[in-house]
Amino acid sequence: MTTTIPSRKKKARWETGDAVTVGRTRWVIRRLDRSTGRVVLEAMNTTNHAEWWDTTLDRLPEKTA
Repeated sequence: MTTTIPSRKKKARWETGDAVTVGRTRWVIRRLDRSTGRVVLEAMNTTNHAEWWDTTLDRLPEKTA
């Protein structure tokens, strides 16, 4: 009898340039530091595109493939 171990799906990772939607705002990742988890995002669909968000990776929603 052979046993097949199901493979685990890899979690999708956020990269610089990826877009993430939080609430009704679409953000684009402008800087990403994996060693500290720090992420800097720029708002893309607001009237003032100069809106920035400085946060950490664990505060972002999970990335979908």
